[in-house]
Amino acid sequence: MPVVRALIESARGFERCSGLHVRELGLTPAQFDIVATLGNTEGMTCKELGQKTLITKGTLTGVLDRLADKGLLERTASPDDGRSWITRLTPFAVHVWFYRYILGDKRPRNELDQFPTHFRAEVAPAQILARARSAGLVIEYCDLYEGPVQTHLRQRSVLANLAFSAVGALSMLLTLGHYNANHSDCMIVLRKPAAGAAQCAATA
Repeated sequence: MPVVRALIESARGFERCSGLHVRELGLTPAQFDIVATLGNTEGMTCKELGQKTLITKGTLTGVLDRLADKGLLERTASPDDGRSWITRLTPFAVHVWFYRYILGDKRPRNELDQFPTHFRAEVAPAQILARARSAGLVIEYCDLYEGPVQTHLRQRSVLANLAFSAVGALSMLLTLGHYNANHSDCMIVLRKPAAGAAQCAATA
């Protein structure tokens, strides 16, 4: 009995400590359990999530709703069963979490500058520039640069700084200087051509 009691007390102590750490990340233990369970998966039904997390159906619905409001989850109809939904982490779940709980950014979910998955290829810098040229727009400015996530991690950790530097150097080497994996953000300024210039171009 003393051994069992000690094990129970240790488990409770671990749960209290882990719960405090999870709350510092802006999540409840139940929310963290859902995020950890969905990590590295293509998504699960509510029934599967309930079985793996042991969260009751009534509680699970509220937990999922709050995670969706945070921008961490998305739910789509199951292709196999029209009556059920597939819950998965959003493509920018880590991005939202980092900005909100590490950098302290309190903007609403719809202002975090991220696009749905099917828009990702369309907003790649090369695609934007190609579309701008095809539409006859003038490219005033284009710059690819390291985003605040990498910069923040570099400042906090020497190992992270070395890792990002190595990744950037390797990507430049493999692409013969055409691509730097550390350049995750970009700024592009476009403008319409002057009316006279457009007419000259059309008649040339």
